[in-house]
Amino acid sequence: MRIVLRAGKAKRADPIARTEIVIAYSPQSKYAAALGKSGGGGTAPWWQILQSPGFRFGQTDPNTDPLGLNAIFTMQLASDYYHQPNLDGKILGQFINPRQIFQEPQLMARLQAGQLDASAAYKTQPAALGLPSIQLPAEINLGETNMMQQYQRASVTPNGKVRHPSPLVFYAAVLNDAPHPALAKRFVDWLNGQQAKQVLAQYHYDTPGDATPLMP
Repeated sequence: MRIVLRAGKAKRADPIARTEIVIAYSPQSKYAAALGKSGGGGTAPWWQILQSPGFRFGQTDPNTDPLGLNAIFTMQLASDYYHQPNLDGKILGQFINPRQIFQEPQLMARLQAGQLDASAAYKTQPAALGLPSIQLPAEINLGETNMMQQYQRASVTPNGKVRHPSPLVFYAAVLNDAPHPALAKRFVDWLNGQQAKQVLAQYHYDTPGDATPLMP
Protein backbone atom coordinates (compact mmCIF):
# COMPACT_ATOMS: atom_id res chain seq x y z
CA MET A 1 0.00 0.00 0.00
CA ARG A 2 2.89 2.36 0.65
CA ILE A 3 4.06 1.69 -2.91
CA VAL A 4 0.59 2.59 -4.19
CA LEU A 5 0.62 5.84 -2.21
CA ARG A 6 4.16 6.79 -3.22
CA ALA A 7 3.23 6.23 -6.86
CA GLY A 8 0.40 8.77 -6.51
CA LYS A 9 -2.30 6.17 -7.11
CA ALA A 10 -4.27 7.03 -3.96
CA LYS A 11 -4.50 9.83 -1.42
CA ARG A 12 -5.16 7.77 1.70
CA ALA A 13 -5.21 4.17 2.91
CA ASP A 14 -7.37 3.13 5.84
CA PRO A 15 -6.40 0.24 8.14
CA ILE A 16 -9.18 -2.36 8.17
CA ALA A 17 -7.72 -5.45 9.89
CA ARG A 18 -4.55 -7.10 11.07
CA THR A 19 -3.09 -10.49 11.86
CA GLU A 20 0.05 -11.83 13.54
CA ILE A 21 2.54 -14.66 13.30
CA VAL A 22 1.81 -17.74 15.41
CA ILE A 23 3.33 -21.20 15.72
CA ALA A 24 0.75 -23.63 14.37
CA TYR A 25 1.17 -27.28 15.31
CA SER A 26 -0.30 -30.63 14.47
CA PRO A 27 -2.56 -32.28 17.04
CA GLN A 28 -1.09 -35.56 15.77
CA SER A 29 2.48 -34.54 16.59
CA LYS A 30 4.23 -36.37 19.41
CA TYR A 31 5.14 -32.87 20.63
CA ALA A 32 1.52 -31.64 20.64
CA ALA A 33 1.03 -32.02 24.40
CA ALA A 34 4.32 -30.27 25.16
CA LEU A 35 3.54 -27.44 22.75
CA GLY A 36 0.10 -27.04 24.23
CA LYS A 37 1.61 -26.56 27.70
CA SER A 38 4.71 -24.65 26.58
CA GLY A 39 5.70 -21.75 28.76
CA GLY A 40 3.63 -22.93 31.71
CA GLY A 41 5.13 -23.58 35.10
CA GLY A 42 7.90 -26.14 34.83
CA THR A 43 7.37 -26.76 31.09
CA ALA A 44 9.76 -26.15 28.20
CA PRO A 45 9.21 -22.99 26.13
CA TRP A 46 8.06 -23.37 22.52
CA TRP A 47 11.41 -22.31 21.07
CA GLN A 48 13.17 -25.06 23.00
CA ILE A 49 10.69 -27.72 21.86
CA LEU A 50 11.20 -26.67 18.23
CA GLN A 51 14.90 -27.52 18.60
CA SER A 52 14.17 -31.14 19.60
CA PRO A 53 16.07 -33.72 17.49
CA GLY A 54 13.93 -34.82 14.56
CA PHE A 55 11.37 -32.04 15.02
CA ARG A 56 9.64 -31.39 11.67
CA PHE A 57 9.17 -27.65 11.18
CA GLY A 58 7.72 -26.08 8.04
CA GLN A 59 8.05 -22.69 6.38
CA THR A 60 7.65 -21.16 2.93
CA ASP A 61 10.32 -19.92 0.55
CA PRO A 62 11.48 -16.49 1.80
CA ASN A 63 12.54 -15.58 -1.74
CA THR A 64 9.02 -15.85 -3.09
CA ASP A 65 6.55 -15.77 -0.20
CA PRO A 66 6.11 -13.08 2.50
CA LEU A 67 5.26 -15.72 5.12
CA GLY A 68 8.72 -17.21 4.67
CA LEU A 69 10.32 -13.82 5.28
CA ASN A 70 8.07 -13.12 8.25
CA ALA A 71 8.99 -16.48 9.79
CA ILE A 72 12.66 -15.49 9.67
CA PHE A 73 11.94 -12.04 11.09
CA THR A 74 9.94 -13.58 13.93
CA MET A 75 12.70 -16.04 14.81
CA GLN A 76 15.32 -13.28 14.72
CA LEU A 77 13.24 -11.17 17.08
CA ALA A 78 12.67 -14.21 19.30
CA SER A 79 16.41 -14.80 19.45
CA ASP A 80 16.86 -11.33 20.93
CA TYR A 81 13.69 -11.39 23.07
CA TYR A 82 14.51 -14.69 24.74
CA HIS A 83 18.29 -14.03 24.85
CA GLN A 84 19.00 -17.11 22.74
CA PRO A 85 21.83 -16.39 20.26
CA ASN A 86 21.25 -17.75 16.73
CA LEU A 87 17.82 -19.10 17.64
CA ASP A 88 16.65 -18.47 14.06
CA GLY A 89 19.50 -20.58 12.70
CA LYS A 90 18.93 -23.37 15.21
CA ILE A 91 15.22 -23.65 14.32
CA LEU A 92 15.17 -22.72 10.63
CA GLY A 93 18.65 -23.72 9.51
CA GLN A 94 20.09 -21.93 6.51
CA PHE A 95 18.23 -19.13 4.68
CA ILE A 96 16.90 -21.64 2.13
CA ASN A 97 16.34 -24.94 3.92
CA PRO A 98 14.94 -27.46 1.40
CA ARG A 99 13.89 -29.83 4.18
CA GLN A 100 11.55 -27.20 5.65
CA ILE A 101 10.24 -25.29 2.64
CA PHE A 102 6.79 -26.00 1.23
CA GLN A 103 4.21 -23.99 -0.67
CA GLU A 104 1.96 -22.05 1.68
CA PRO A 105 -1.24 -24.12 1.11
CA GLN A 106 0.75 -27.30 1.82
CA LEU A 107 1.80 -26.21 5.32
CA MET A 108 -1.66 -26.45 6.88
CA ALA A 109 -2.46 -29.63 4.92
CA ARG A 110 0.73 -31.29 6.19
CA LEU A 111 -0.07 -30.22 9.75
CA GLN A 112 -3.54 -31.70 9.42
CA ALA A 113 -2.05 -34.94 8.09
CA GLY A 114 0.61 -35.10 10.79
CA GLN A 115 3.43 -34.82 8.25
CA LEU A 116 4.82 -31.76 10.05
CA ASP A 117 5.02 -31.07 13.76
CA ALA A 118 4.69 -27.29 13.51
CA SER A 119 5.10 -24.30 11.21
CA ALA A 120 5.09 -20.55 11.25
CA ALA A 121 1.69 -19.26 10.17
CA TYR A 122 -0.53 -16.24 10.06
CA LYS A 123 -3.06 -16.43 12.90
CA THR A 124 -5.91 -16.74 10.39
CA GLN A 125 -4.58 -19.98 8.88
CA PRO A 126 -4.70 -22.52 11.74
CA ALA A 127 -7.74 -20.80 13.25
CA ALA A 128 -9.74 -21.36 10.05
CA LEU A 129 -8.94 -25.09 10.14
CA GLY A 130 -9.31 -25.66 13.86
CA LEU A 131 -5.61 -26.38 14.27
CA PRO A 132 -3.96 -25.43 17.58
CA SER A 133 -1.39 -22.66 17.68
CA ILE A 134 0.87 -20.81 20.09
CA GLN A 135 0.36 -17.08 20.40
CA LEU A 136 3.65 -15.19 20.52
CA PRO A 137 4.54 -12.02 22.46
CA ALA A 138 3.70 -8.75 20.74
CA GLU A 139 7.42 -7.93 20.64
CA ILE A 140 7.99 -10.69 18.08
CA ASN A 141 4.65 -11.54 16.39
CA LEU A 142 4.65 -8.61 13.89
CA GLY A 143 1.07 -7.78 14.83
CA GLU A 144 1.39 -4.41 16.57
CA THR A 145 1.99 -1.08 14.83
CA ASN A 146 3.38 0.44 18.04
CA MET A 147 6.17 -2.16 17.89
CA MET A 148 7.37 -0.96 14.48
CA GLN A 149 10.78 0.18 15.74
CA GLN A 150 11.26 -3.09 17.60
CA TYR A 151 10.41 -5.11 14.49
CA GLN A 152 12.82 -3.10 12.36
CA ARG A 153 15.71 -4.68 14.27
CA ALA A 154 15.17 -7.84 12.22
CA SER A 155 16.49 -8.00 8.67
CA VAL A 156 17.43 -10.33 5.85
CA THR A 157 19.29 -9.62 2.63
CA PRO A 158 17.92 -11.80 -0.18
CA ASN A 159 19.47 -11.08 -3.58
CA GLY A 160 21.55 -8.25 -2.10
CA LYS A 161 18.54 -6.17 -0.97
CA VAL A 162 18.01 -5.55 2.75
CA ARG A 163 14.47 -6.31 3.90
CA HIS A 164 12.84 -5.39 7.21
CA PRO A 165 9.44 -6.46 8.55
CA SER A 166 6.35 -4.31 8.77
CA PRO A 167 3.36 -4.80 11.08
CA LEU A 168 0.84 -7.19 9.51
CA VAL A 169 -1.91 -4.62 8.92
CA PHE A 170 -4.32 -4.70 5.98
CA TYR A 171 -5.33 -1.43 4.30
CA ALA A 172 -7.95 -0.31 1.77
CA ALA A 173 -7.81 2.76 -0.47
CA VAL A 174 -9.84 4.45 -3.17
CA LEU A 175 -7.67 4.66 -6.28
CA ASN A 176 -7.39 8.10 -7.87
CA ASP A 177 -8.28 6.76 -11.31
CA ALA A 178 -11.02 4.42 -10.12
CA PRO A 179 -13.77 4.13 -12.78
CA HIS A 180 -16.41 4.27 -10.02
CA PRO A 181 -14.89 6.40 -7.23
CA ALA A 182 -18.18 6.91 -5.37
CA LEU A 183 -18.76 3.16 -5.17
CA ALA A 184 -15.13 2.61 -4.15
CA LYS A 185 -15.53 5.11 -1.31
CA ARG A 186 -18.73 3.40 -0.17
CA PHE A 187 -16.89 0.09 -0.09
CA VAL A 188 -13.96 1.49 1.91
CA ASP A 189 -16.44 3.14 4.28
CA TRP A 190 -18.19 -0.23 4.66
CA LEU A 191 -14.86 -1.92 5.41
CA ASN A 192 -14.43 0.54 8.25
CA GLY A 193 -17.86 -0.24 9.65
CA GLN A 194 -19.20 -2.68 12.20
CA GLN A 195 -20.64 -5.16 9.69
CA ALA A 196 -17.26 -5.63 8.01
CA LYS A 197 -15.58 -6.02 11.39
CA GLN A 198 -17.99 -8.87 12.18
CA VAL A 199 -17.25 -10.57 8.86
CA LEU A 200 -13.50 -10.21 9.31
CA ALA A 201 -13.69 -11.49 12.88
CA GLN A 202 -15.61 -14.52 11.63
CA TYR A 203 -12.54 -15.37 9.55
CA HIS A 204 -10.18 -14.73 12.48
CA TYR A 205 -8.85 -11.31 11.45
CA ASP A 206 -8.26 -8.86 14.30
CA THR A 207 -9.25 -5.21 14.33
CA PRO A 208 -6.49 -2.83 13.20
CA GLY A 209 -5.88 -1.72 16.78
CA ASP A 210 -3.95 1.53 16.98
CA ALA A 211 -2.97 1.54 13.29
CA THR A 212 -3.57 4.93 11.67
CA PRO A 213 -4.35 5.81 8.03
CA LEU A 214 -1.40 6.00 5.65
CA MET A 215 -0.78 9.14 3.62
CA PRO A 216 1.56 9.69 0.64
